[in-house]
Amino acid sequence: MPRIQVNAEVQSASGFPLWGEGTYGLRITEVTQTTASTGKAQLRLRLEPVAEVVDESGKPLGTPGTLLDFVTVDPIQGKSGGTFSFLRALWEAAGLAWGSEIDTDELVGKEVQAKVAIEKDQKGNDRNRIKRYVKAA
Repeated sequence: MPRIQVNAEVQSASGFPLWGEGTYGLRITEVTQTTASTGKAQLRLRLEPVAEVVDESGKPLGTPGTLLDFVTVDPIQGKSGGTFSFLRALWEAAGLAWGSEIDTDELVGKEVQAKVAIEKDQKGNDRNRIKRYVKAA
């Protein structure tokens, strides 16, 4: 096995940089159909920024990375339309027509506006989360 020399003083990476809260323009680069731990069908979206991203203090992030979002697609009955209302917001933010049947491959390459927040994950660490998708003004 090849050996390489490294800097022993380098600090361990703390994970992906945290984006500041706000509305960002994002491009959908990947859509995968998966199953949530609850057994419900979901979409896994990989999104990359289309413009500059800032950190919590407002400073630009040089390499912001990508965001992942999971959208449940199992219908939940109720006045609001359950998770389908979130999926519809994503669909319409991408400029696609909502109908009784949709093709998730149509999302790849589309640009959307998304409100990004900072929340605690299950381990108590800060992480970014897409709160909602909005139609471009």
